Amino acid sequence: MVTFRPKSSRVGGHLFNTGVLTVILALQGCANLESVSNFAKQSSSLTGSEEAIDYWATWDKRVRKFDPILDRIHQPGTPFPDRPAGPTSPPTPQEVAAIKSLQGVLSAYMLRLGELADDKAVDVSAQVDGLVTNLGNLPVRGTTPTEIAEEKASNAAAYKAYGGILKLVKLPLEAYRNYKVKQIVTDNNSDIQALTKGLFIAMNSVSKFVYSEKNSVATWYDTQARQTPIGKNFDDAYLREENKAKLISGFADKKKAIIAYKAALSTIGKAHQDMADNISAFNTDSFKLLVRELKEAQEEVVAARKQYEDAFKTEE
Repeated sequence: MVTFRPKSSRVGGHLFNTGVLTVILALQGCANLESVSNFAKQSSSLTGSEEAIDYWATWDKRVRKFDPILDRIHQPGTPFPDRPAGPTSPPTPQEVAAIKSLQGVLSAYMLRLGELADDKAVDVSAQVDGLVTNLGNLPVRGTTPTEIAEEKASNAAAYKAYGGILKLVKLPLEAYRNYKVKQIVTDNNSDIQALTKGLFIAMNSVSKFVYSEKNSVATWYDTQARQTPIGKNFDDAYLREENKAKLISGFADKKKAIIAYKAALSTIGKAHQDMADNISAFNTDSFKLLVRELKEAQEEVVAARKQYEDAFKTEE
């Protein structure tokens, strides 16, 4: 690692690092990280969503919803009808825990990045605005013309100094925030690429499970409808034909939601890579391009989250 040792100069009796000043001034052009914050927070919300994983893990509970139907079509003196067989490869508790851990780490990272990039996280403008008013109310309690003049002069000098001190108070904080965002993104990019890819691949297992469950339920439906005596009327007891189509469409919605989720994961990974490539330069043009990309990525993530919630919201 190359160590950069910036020159120092003495200003106003204080040793000041000119390299730090250069960095601070350069970072001013990238002070507004709202797009980074919004994108990261929405990404945290999506990647931390466990509904599909919970669905994947709860077939044993979900299959019980067929029992009331089987009760109605059961013929006395005959074996109780079978439930749907269900997917052939249900997840182990360890697999469920592993994917949730992967989600949790990725979501926590995105949330932390979003909080750090949020102006409100380190913004002291509200406090400073209050100080402006307070500075205008500095007391003048002298009893002689000399004392009064001295106090007024002192107050005026303090008010004037406020502008300079404000830059030293706010700018280093903003610079620090930008520096930390840059540092976090660049230092962790390779890990984020691995996490998003790992979660993408893990979701393939959930998608296959949903497809298998759909086939199992459809086969069960057709078998029970065929075997149930006409007098019992299986369709009336459970689902009419058009409702069977609705049942199957629910599985299709889940498949599409997982596809959207995975696509959003790819977008998150790409956007993070682009942040790592561009945010460190603090170039105005490239950062504007990055902001536009992050806004588009955020819109995709939000849409995927909505589709995902709609598809899995009624499930246990």
